[in-house]
Amino acid sequence: MKCSKLVYTILIAGVGCQIFGQSTSTTQFEVASIRRNLNPPPGPPQAMSLRASLKNGRLNFEAAPLKSLIQQAFDLQRDRIIGCPSWCEDERWDMIAKAENPQATLSEVTVMLQNLLTERFKLKFHRENREQAGFALVLEKGGHKLQESADADVVGYTADRYLRNFRKFPMVGLANFMANVARRPVADETGLRGTYNFTIDLTPPSDAPRVVSAGIPGARDAEEAFTIVSEAVTRQLGIRAEPRKVSVENFIVDAVERPTDLLAN
Repeated sequence: MKCSKLVYTILIAGVGCQIFGQSTSTTQFEVASIRRNLNPPPGPPQAMSLRASLKNGRLNFEAAPLKSLIQQAFDLQRDRIIGCPSWCEDERWDMIAKAENPQATLSEVTVMLQNLLTERFKLKFHRENREQAGFALVLEKGGHKLQESADADVVGYTADRYLRNFRKFPMVGLANFMANVARRPVADETGLRGTYNFTIDLTPPSDAPRVVSAGIPGARDAEEAFTIVSEAVTRQLGIRAEPRKVSVENFIVDAVERPTDLLAN
């Protein structure tokens, strides 16, 4: 069997590919490929969004850790994924997948991605509620400073040097972004149910150290990174992160394996 045009670039790169999951159902991708990325870009992995990556029934993730793929497939904050071995963070994967229906909904593609990861990585898991130290997003007394998105706006996230640009994002998206920085759970308690366009300006002071932690310039560690982000969010968006005990549902990884039928070395 030959690979389709969708994965032609994988073949010419000399790494190899696997095609699987060909199905007309709404629970499996029509065609998909996963391969190990042996030369990922330096630095931490880029922010990912399943919603922003879905275009005409296609998904394309590059140099993604498995933990990030699990996070997107099961709509999790990163710190709530427990028990994944170190290679889930350290190794990167390129994934291209196509649904049979180009108009497949986000919920349908989410199920397809869950099934894909479960099958190819032999992922087994269970969920468990725990109370953990974390944060809750609440509105400042003066209210928020967000701009509601228009119907024609397209969901997206970009990092442009010191600016973090969010388009058509719900507040849970902001909570997830901040949780990824804090490595602790962040709950949305703003009461805002719409989607919004906003930018967080993380330009450091001129005397700030030339360091980066958790993708945040001027931060020496994750704690300082979260302080920088939360202060910017309070000042610029009118939303405050309050320290609280948060009841969260954790995603416990019971078993996971590298795909043995892919070239993963």
